[in-house]
Amino acid sequence: MLAMWSSLWSIPLLLAFVRSIGAFPSSSSFPIYRNLAMNGSFEARNLMSRQDDDVFDPSDLSFITRLAAIGDSYSAGIGAGDRLGSLGERWSNRRCDQAYPNLINNDERLGDPANRKFLFQSCSGAVIADVIETQIPLLDPNQQVILLSASGNDIGLTKILNQCIYQFSVLNPEQMAVAKIAAATDDRFKWAKDFDFDAAGLGCEGQLDASR
Repeated sequence: MLAMWSSLWSIPLLLAFVRSIGAFPSSSSFPIYRNLAMNGSFEARNLMSRQDDDVFDPSDLSFITRLAAIGDSYSAGIGAGDRLGSLGERWSNRRCDQAYPNLINNDERLGDPANRKFLFQSCSGAVIADVIETQIPLLDPNQQVILLSASGNDIGLTKILNQCIYQFSVLNPEQMAVAKIAAATDDRFKWAKDFDFDAAGLGCEGQLDASR
């Protein structure tokens, strides 16, 4: 996460997006997309075209006073540093202080965080539908910058990591057959009767095909 934030193109891309939604004055190299009709003609090349902008200063981003983050656990930063917010929150709503949105919010180039409203709505396990239906409605209508990380849970990223990298819960065909018989015939394993052993035995290539 830190590597992504520190890469040379992260700041320009973030700022270009801010410019594209009209967070600071327009120039000929940055058309403003303020309504849906204009958004329909949006082109990515317009994001990075600021060579004619003489007033842009990448070391002073203090004009960003409304920042938000939405998405899944990658954005929430589960396990990255200390927990933010109340301990009474459910586990999936936990957000951590080393999550990249919080690092961005506290970057000195953005000025004093006390002068900025930061809405951190990211939630572990969130899928795209959760972001649209639950998180976006919590944002202010005049956001300048929105940091978004989503879709990993939609494609089963945890399952891909399991089958292709960590293999913390995988079965070969022989193990899968024994497990199915045990779950169906042995009372000690009746708790596993409805477990999806076929999914555990997909292997990396099988999981990638299933996630497409």
